[in-house]
Amino acid sequence: MAIRSMINDSPRKPIISMVELGKVNTIVIKIGTSSLLAEEDSSLDLENLRMHVRDIAGLWKRGKKIVIVTSGAAGLGRMGKGGDISTATMRGQPDLMGEYKKLFEEHGILRGQMLLSKDDFSFWRRAKAARIVDRINTSFTENTITIINENDATAHKKKTFGDNDTLAAIVAKALKADMAVFLSRNDQNTVGRGGKQAKRKAIKKLFKKGILTPVVDGKQNNVIGGLFYSDGSMLKQSLRDSELIRKSGWMSKHAETLKAAVRVNNTVVRRVRKF
Repeated sequence: MAIRSMINDSPRKPIISMVELGKVNTIVIKIGTSSLLAEEDSSLDLENLRMHVRDIAGLWKRGKKIVIVTSGAAGLGRMGKGGDISTATMRGQPDLMGEYKKLFEEHGILRGQMLLSKDDFSFWRRAKAARIVDRINTSFTENTITIINENDATAHKKKTFGDNDTLAAIVAKALKADMAVFLSRNDQNTVGRGGKQAKRKAIKKLFKKGILTPVVDGKQNNVIGGLFYSDGSMLKQSLRDSELIRKSGWMSKHAETLKAAVRVNNTVVRRVRKF
């Protein structure tokens, strides 16, 4: 699917038509910590999670193949307790998965959990990576949505994904997904381990593979369903936001070069005017 050809920087033309959107079948949805936890006390924002599950269930019942990469376990486990991130994740993971289970069952959908480590996708473990993809593809046929998180409890500090934006990108590439949706409260995620830098790197990886990467506000009402079933304006804006994040890294990297070019151009203009 030539998705990259759908992207157009011109605001006068649609980024992607609703007909082309119908061809988006495999979707990875990364739900950030700031989209799951309440800002006041870092407790689980159950109503917000319920809304996301409802939207995802609607897409699932329309035949979309969906995988969720979820954050939030560590933040939930630390609530009022503090402690090491691995211990916090061990505490928070069962509670978070329990809520996913209850909410998806309300829609007649089963949920499965998969904890992954960076080693699972290493060059030397290609066979295991293939089994992971095969297991996820099998779950699509068994009415089971796979919910993925990093195995923080046992992962070696030097061999971690570091954030779930990176994990979501790796999963999307492995599945040859058509779209990877990033839900977060804002680009500077102060609760989880991701943030603007992590999101930029993930988006750049997926852009090279032609995978659509809408970035949306995880606290906005019906944001997942709105990408597919509104007039298309939400999807267009989310893709523009994604493009701005992707390009901001290039702008930062070459800022001094750009400033120098502007200074040179201004000098040339002044001299031409004097002449």
